[in-house]
Amino acid sequence: MPQGAAARYGSDAIGGVVNIVTRSDFNGVELSVGASSPTREGGETEQGSVLMGSSSDRGRLVAGASYANRGIVFQRDRAWSTSGASTFSNNFLNATLSPGSTHGYVPGGFIANPTLGAVVPGGCDDPGFSVSGTGASARCRYDFTLEAAHEVELRQSALFARASYAIADDWSAYLNARVSRVESLGRIAPALSSPWPGGAPFIPVGSPNHPAVRFPGRGYDPARPVFLRHRFAALGTRDTTSDATDCDLETGFQGQIGAIDVAIGGRFVESKYLELGRNFVVSGIAQQLIANGSYNIYEPFSNSRGVLDSLSATIHREAGYRAEELHAAANLKLFEMSGGTANLALGAE
Repeated sequence: MPQGAAARYGSDAIGGVVNIVTRSDFNGVELSVGASSPTREGGETEQGSVLMGSSSDRGRLVAGASYANRGIVFQRDRAWSTSGASTFSNNFLNATLSPGSTHGYVPGGFIANPTLGAVVPGGCDDPGFSVSGTGASARCRYDFTLEAAHEVELRQSALFARASYAIADDWSAYLNARVSRVESLGRIAPALSSPWPGGAPFIPVGSPNHPAVRFPGRGYDPARPVFLRHRFAALGTRDTTSDATDCDLETGFQGQIGAIDVAIGGRFVESKYLELGRNFVVSGIAQQLIANGSYNIYEPFSNSRGVLDSLSATIHREAGYRAEELHAAANLKLFEMSGGTANLALGAE
């Protein structure tokens, strides 16, 4: 299974639909444009619309198009969302004996190496990583706000048309059509080793990634396995894109046959939604590569592209809705009563 918390920007994508003009009588052309730019970087907006209409004694037509875009806002560019310091970076954890568990051990507290604390030697030197504390209390930390988005990028567009026409004295035809699309891009920090099978990446005794194998004589116990709390920064950020498209077409006729009022019509509705998340981690594969040393935890950015690609995954969600409708209705005045007219209504759908 892909590991890591997904960026859920679907609500932004679906909720950010461009407004559709509902005016039914309009003659001429109306054009509007606008833009804004915050004082802080990111979040720039631009929008525009065009509305066209024509009407006569027998019919009317109104059509238009609109768009609205908003740029991505990063956490690093807003004072209230900067300076994250996560220990899901590159730290060793003690292994506590636990018979019957996934590895026979479960993660314990941070390793307290006399000089390095829990820090993975060399694995806390890359951009975004830093060491806090000294000696046995040293910890590696990662600033997850450096590349994560505070607000997603949105691109929205829509088309619509509304028309009616009197084809005879007692009959008219109508058409309502709408198409809209919303695209979004969200970004969160690189994947981290939580949740994870067994609680955390397990490094068995004798593994090339075991600190006692890598650094003999530096205070690590070669007879005891360790666990790892890790950030897969070399994979890059987890980017989630979404694409939501919605169309609605309705047409029909209204009129009279003798004394009977008649309405006949049809409607087609279709919605599609696709979400893709990139650079998520397949924890089962990553566990194997960490345990056998194929993935170098001491110099994560030195791992080959082939190794990184083998443990990463693109995840997706797909949804759709489709409806086709035909309907007919008739209304007939039967007779007058003291309280008003008695009517008979019949319909089918």
